[in-house]
This record gives sequence, structure tokens and C-alpha cells, in this order.
Amino acid sequence: MTMLFTAILASSLFLTAHATPQLPTKTLFQSNFKLPASGNALWYRSPSANWVFESLPIGNGYMGAAVFGGVQNDTVLMNLDDLWAGGPFSSPTYNGANWNASYAPTVHEKLKALRNTIFANGTAPDLNGITTDAGDYGTFSSAGNLVIARGVGIDYSNYTRWLDMDQGIIRSTWKETKNDVRREYICSYPERLCSHMTSSTTPFPQVSYAIETIQGHSNLQLGCQDNSTLVLRGNAGSNGAGMLYEIVGRVQVSKTTGASTTCSAGVITVSNATDIWFTWTGGTEYNIDAGTADQRYSFKGPDPHSSILKRLSSASSLSYSSFVQRHVKDYTTGTSQNFQLDIGQKPDWSRTTDQLIEDYKEQQLSGQRGDTGRTLLEWLFFNFGRHLMFGSARGNLPANLQGVWSQGSWAPWSGDYHVNINVQMMYWPVETTGMDVTQTLWDFIQKTVIPRGSETASILYNVSRGWAMHNEINTFGSTGMKGLDIPNYNPAEWTNYAAGGAWLMTHAWDHFDYTGDVQWLRKQGYPLLKSTAEYWLDALQLDRNTNDGSLVAVPCNSPELPQTTFGCAHWQQLIWELFNSVEKALQILGTGGEQSFLLEVQKKRVKLDRGLRIGAESQVQDAGWGKIWRAACWAQLGNSTRFYDQLSYAISRNFAANLFSLYNPFNTAENTLFQMDANGGFPAAVLNALIQAPDTQYLSETLTITLLPALPTSWSQGALRGVRVRRGLEVDMAWKAGSLTAVTLKAPRLQGGKQIKVIVKGKNLNKELLVGRGNVIKVL
Repeated sequence: MTMLFTAILASSLFLTAHATPQLPTKTLFQSNFKLPASGNALWYRSPSANWVFESLPIGNGYMGAAVFGGVQNDTVLMNLDDLWAGGPFSSPTYNGANWNASYAPTVHEKLKALRNTIFANGTAPDLNGITTDAGDYGTFSSAGNLVIARGVGIDYSNYTRWLDMDQGIIRSTWKETKNDVRREYICSYPERLCSHMTSSTTPFPQVSYAIETIQGHSNLQLGCQDNSTLVLRGNAGSNGAGMLYEIVGRVQVSKTTGASTTCSAGVITVSNATDIWFTWTGGTEYNIDAGTADQRYSFKGPDPHSSILKRLSSASSLSYSSFVQRHVKDYTTGTSQNFQLDIGQKPDWSRTTDQLIEDYKEQQLSGQRGDTGRTLLEWLFFNFGRHLMFGSARGNLPANLQGVWSQGSWAPWSGDYHVNINVQMMYWPVETTGMDVTQTLWDFIQKTVIPRGSETASILYNVSRGWAMHNEINTFGSTGMKGLDIPNYNPAEWTNYAAGGAWLMTHAWDHFDYTGDVQWLRKQGYPLLKSTAEYWLDALQLDRNTNDGSLVAVPCNSPELPQTTFGCAHWQQLIWELFNSVEKALQILGTGGEQSFLLEVQKKRVKLDRGLRIGAESQVQDAGWGKIWRAACWAQLGNSTRFYDQLSYAISRNFAANLFSLYNPFNTAENTLFQMDANGGFPAAVLNALIQAPDTQYLSETLTITLLPALPTSWSQGALRGVRVRRGLEVDMAWKAGSLTAVTLKAPRLQGGKQIKVIVKGKNLNKELLVGRGNVIKVL
């Protein structure tokens, strides 16, 4: 690798990528460098000291940056969305936690015995040895840390840093002796790179830029291509054979007299410049299209170097102002151009975001509410959840447990994809708020999960059609039921979750139901639904416990609960919903050659146990898992008091000063780990209190839209614009004193071009309407 690295540093191609114009002086003093008038910002009076609690995140899907905002020394964590240690790169025999095919007959006998035990006793004490070793499962890993240093002690005042969620830009500003300084941080989706821009009123004597390497990676090589360009290459993980990755950073300076750049030993030094623009991009050799049996599940693509050069070359023609404009247009188009929420919040520049959180906690403990800062903070949490999704879900891969942000060579829970609630929770708000961020999720399922999942279905479950997966999925198709080699430990509560595929398919159907995209449904949506349903058609078993002729899933565990049993309510309902989505999809597309398959689905659905049993004391019989969703559940039940209590309780207990959702799995003194599911679930729970439009079994049924079903008293005045509901409909509404004052129903994406019946109801409204595609109806 050393000879290759030397050749890369000497590459003439690289020189052409660096041909960029100089910056004008005082660039950031020529722009509107203010906190947003809307109040839509997280802001602070001091730099971050800890990435989990205080850093601010931006991302473009492909890359993530967690910004500390320091003065003398600044640090930015650098992430690539597909940089993983482990898997087939480190271990050529990695098999996705599947049993060897030759062992399949033995596994099938173990599964048969397990099912017999469950039907005879209602439960089983363990999984009877059907779990496998996870193998070299791997982890999401950080690529490096950008470190900007000025080398001398600096006295400063009037410091402010903020994340502008109207524009997706982080900014900081402060005063020094005879100098004002401004900084701007952007991760651009159009350019697929991130940047760190600094402007000052007088030239900086000296500033250095370096990429700090990550301990735990191997073959790390950091060098200077020229006086303005850094190159970092290495392999993820410690064994030297992991995934290849590369980051390239380039500095550009103003025309200040005497300004210069030099590079030595992997450090760029800038002297006598008022304006410094450092941009970086990167890539890996991961290839999602190389995850099939024909390619031996290698997931290995070409060296990323040439594609990185192309991106740098393309971006080099842009002025800084054009770069910002292109980013802001992309960000606002995707987050706020067509959707807006108002819950009566007002900007408050007298208290920083961390102060708002502390005040909220104190109010929660004392029971004293009514402070307008509470509503502002709740609104900021809503917008922050969408900011994280928009910044992490549009790259090579879907958003993982930490979106696209992590520190070090290992991420908590491997930074993977938990499909027993976490992935779903993060994606809950994207369809209703019109965020176009789901394509990476469908491609991930199709190209990463299904190929290995077909082996899991066959080897573990003796099912030849379709595919199966379990709770924890990496980027290398780990679909088997993995366990841990710990004596007397039963991993069933987290690993026995073959319902994950069915649950993900609710999102697939929802994507069509909210967008009306028939072309996507035909090309990708329906094939995903069908292959998932095929597995369950063959995997369901006749209930040999009650002998009532119904079909049940067995073995099953409700998410995160230890009892292994049959016919878990959660599983049964998801499978029923999957079958129903298949039927509705074929109503849209036409049955064509799918008639026999549709009949098979319909026959099995009729026999499917619906999962709800009523006990002797009129209680629902199943193990419950809904505590993490309590706010959304109480909203669904129309209980505004319980909904708001749970929402408030979550804010006061489980979020950091930077609004990251925190977890404490190790029972330490405080929550220490970032996991993004609650950030995504927050806006979904809020919307569930403001508007509901439950799915119907048949497309011909009337769709009922309920407005303000669980409105808290503290949100007595507000508005929603551009919120999407099922059947391709859209709603604008406003309310005052808890009652609706204006409602408009739009049908820009109504399915099939037919008219449908819709009931719109609320506290002071109940109307039945006939709606056609393109209609705009003033309901109130």
C-alpha cells in the first residue's frame, strides 16, 4: 500500500483537481451572519467539550460531521456512511451469521423440536441451539478527526455557536483583540463534500489543518499531495485486511498580501490569511451491488480514489457563495419548502438551548409549566429529528442507529440496523412530512438483506421462497439468528425477531400510500412486498396448541421480551398487514400473472390468527413492548394529557444539551451513548397528536382524517402546512384556542386518478367529501 500511496500523492490527476480560484477577503462578513429570525436554531455561548453531549451534527447522507466549534483548537468528527470494520473484508469466510448449508438438516430438526415444545407447553425455555455465532459482524467506524489549531493562547469574548435548522449550517462567531472571527460549517449534498470556512477582520498569523487518525484502524497513511492538500488512506479495523477508505482535504485561502500555505508531515499550515476554506470528501471500497452469491457476498468495489478526485474537481469550479447557495436550496427544498409546523412557539434569544433544557427539567420536577420556552424547545426537538434524518439517510446507505455520526473505531451496538423498533422509529416521520429520504432504505433491503436472507430462510427455517432476517443487521447482510457464546445466556429477547421484514414492509406500503408513486411500486415496492410475503406463506404453522385451525408464527418473541412462544400479537398483526398490503398493491397494479399468488395470500390471511386474545378478566393477552412509544400511543388513543406527560418526561430525562437522545445500557451514573431512534420518534409522536389518518383494509373504504385528536393545552394555537396523509392527500390547517379555524384538503398525488370518499373531522368539524386528483378543497 505504501508504493500505491506514494503514487497517489504524485498523481497528476490530483493536481488538476486542485486548480481552484482564491477566496475574496472577509467572505463571511459579506453575508447575513445572524441567528435565524424564526428561532429555528440550537445555540450556545461556549464551544463543545464532548461530542455526545454538546457537539452539533450536519451531514449529507454520504458524510457526517460533528462540530465542536473551538476557538484555539477546533475539532470536527469525520464520518463516511459506508465505512465499516469487519465483514467479508476482514474475514473472507464471513457468512452473515448463517449456518453452513451442510448443517441445514440438523437445524431443521432442532427447529421442529423447538416448535413441538412450544405447542405442548405454550413457551420454551430457550431457542434449542438454533442460534449461530455472529462471526466478524463488524461495526460502523469513524474515518478521522479534522483538527484546526492556532498554536497560541487566545483571549476571546462574545462567543456564540449555533446550528441553523432553516439552512442546515453551523456557524460560530467571537471577538478577539483587534479581530472579529466568523466560522461556517456545511455538509453539501449537491457537491457530496463538507467544508470548514473561517473569516477574520485581520489576517491570522498561523493556522494548521490536520486529520487525526483513528486508533483501531490499520495501514494508516497520511501525507501531503501538495502545499494545500492532505490525503488519508487506511483500512478499517485492526487486522490490516479491512475495508479500504480515503479522505482528501484541501485548503483555499484569500488574496491577503503575504498569505501562503505549506504542507509537511500531513499538516497544512496557513499563514497571514483572513479567509480559509477547508473542504473534504471521502469514500470507501464498499459496493452495495456486490452483495450477491454470484459475487460471493464480497461487497467489494473499486478503489475510491478516482471518484474522490472527480468530486473535488467538480467542486473546484464553484465560488464559496455558489457552494452555499446550492446547499441551502437543497436543504430547504427537502425540509421546509413544502412542510411547516407551528405550535405557538416564539424565538427566545435570552436563553441558550442548554439553558432551555435545564429550565424544562426544573419545571418538570416542580410541576410548574406554562413557560413559552417549553413550546419553543418542543418545536426545536421536532425540527432536530427531521434535520438528523435529512442529514443521514440520503447517501449510500440508510440512516443507522447513530444516523451517520460516530467517534472512534467502534460505535455503540455497532451502529447497525436494529429492526425490532429502532429503524422504524427513525423513519416514522419522513412520509408524513414529505422528506424524500427513503430510497437508500429500499435499496439496502433489496441488495444487502434479501440475498443473504434467502439463505437464512432456507437453512434455518426450511423455507425455499422469499427471505428472512432477524433483529440486528449490518451492511454485509447479517440475516441469521446470531447469539452470544455465553454459558446459560438466552439471547431470544433480542435475536429471535424474524418479523423484522414484515415490519419494514409497512414502510414500503406507506411510501406508496403517501406518495402515490405507481412507478416505484411496480418496479421495487411490490417485488419487496411479494418476496417478504412468500416467506411467511411457507413459514406459518398450524396452531397445534389450541387446534383451532389458525396459522401462527412460531417460535416468536415480542421485541425485547424473553418469553419464546407462538402467535405473538405483534408478529401476527404485522404478517396480516403484509398480506393485506400485497392485495392492495395488486389492486393498484392489476393482478396480471399474479392471480394465483394473490389467491394464496388471501387464503392464508383468512386463516391467520389476528394476534389479540381476551383473557378471563377482559385483558389483552400478550407481552407488551410499547413503553418506548408511550407518547405516540397515548396520542393514538386521543388522550392529550397522557401524551404530553410522556413527551415532557422524555425531554426531561433522555436528551443531551445538543438534543441527542441518550441511553445508559451499562447502568452508569449518567446516560452516555447516543442513539437516534428517539430523535426520529419525537416528530412522529407530535404529528400523531395533531393529525391521524389510519390505514383501511380496502382501498374502496372511506378514509377518515382526524384533526387535533390529542392536542395539549400548551399548544392551543398553531398551524400545519403540507402534512401528508394516506391516498396521496395533503392537509393545511390552523387552530386557535384549541379549535380549528382553517382546513384545506389537497390531492396532488391521489392514487389511480379516481375519486375517493374522505371524512375530515375534529373538535368543531365533521364533513364527508368526494375528492379527485388535483382537487384543492377548502374544508373550513
